Amino acid sequence: MMVYSKGTAVCFLPLAIALVLPSHAQEAKRGRKYKDPPPVSHIDVSVIRASNGKPVENAAVIFHTFHEGKDLGNMEIKTDEEGRAVLELIPMGDEVQVQVVKSGYQTYGETFTNDQTRRTLEVKIKPPTGQYSSYQKAPVDTNGAQSVTPQPTQSSSKPATGPH
Repeated sequence: MMVYSKGTAVCFLPLAIALVLPSHAQEAKRGRKYKDPPPVSHIDVSVIRASNGKPVENAAVIFHTFHEGKDLGNMEIKTDEEGRAVLELIPMGDEVQVQVVKSGYQTYGETFTNDQTRRTLEVKIKPPTGQYSSYQKAPVDTNGAQSVTPQPTQSSSKPATGPH
């Protein structure tokens, strides 16, 4: 059994405080510094039918972002009943690839640098057209000029047969 006198306890107190204070100061220096998040922009995408201007509901709007050449991944938002998808997460200065995908329509794509605080995109989607083939001669219109509208290839116009 050890017995301590008042003098011994008084000696240990300053020593204990001296040992605790420096370690607390080191922890404060090691922590992460808080960094404000970068400013972001408001991107509003409206998806409408090219044929009649009506909104397209449930179209996938995919935002693929790059920061200083580094791929940051992508985010997908579905359009609402008004054909709109809104995003306020992409930092200013990032490169953005926007893609709109809807079954029964052509896929739309656009790339831009996110350099505006507000950006509005109106996407007019069209039904798909036939495949273009360099082996098939383009049809001639009534004026004798070749049409530039891609036509279905022979292989795509063949009737489907049973499994081979």
